[in-house]
Amino acid sequence: MGKILMYIIGAYCVYYLGNVIYDLFLAKEKVPKENDDGEVISLGEITENDNQPIAYVAVDDVETVTLPNSFDANEDEIFSSENTEEVQLDKLKEQFEEEKYFEQEEHETKEFQTQQADFSETKSSLKSVLALKAQNIISEAKEIISNKTSQLDDWDSFIEKATTNVVLTSNNDGHKVFKSTLQ
Repeated sequence: MGKILMYIIGAYCVYYLGNVIYDLFLAKEKVPKENDDGEVISLGEITENDNQPIAYVAVDDVETVTLPNSFDANEDEIFSSENTEEVQLDKLKEQFEEEKYFEQEEHETKEFQTQQADFSETKSSLKSVLALKAQNIISEAKEIISNKTSQLDDWDSFIEKATTNVVLTSNNDGHKVFKSTLQ
């Protein structure tokens, strides 16, 4: 066993000695590359070449926008007396639907706020219940620990009495007789 251990230690020594010699004398030095920041690009040349004045575009200069067919309408249809009542009814209907939507949205936000308040109340009550349960568990654990320590103290006192109050009274052919000195 000793020879095998010596061979293994010798092999480790030779291996590490070889690594040190290689690193010190035979390995090529690694030359760190110079910090290459890349190509520097300047925007100054672009601004110097582009010396056009800033052009202001007015509404009159804009071309007319071509609209899809759904936006084309006759002036007669828009301004006819029969359509004005329908248009007014449509506007009133849209306004009513918008108001209904906003009222519904307000109702939903109020409902959400009440649910959020109920949730926060429930959360706080759960926290208090959990705190009480944690206190109960801690008190029970302390009680169990105190019981265990009192049992250990009883055991230690028993062992101490057994070691100090027991004496060897006789030794008959290898049979030892012990006697307690406690009364």
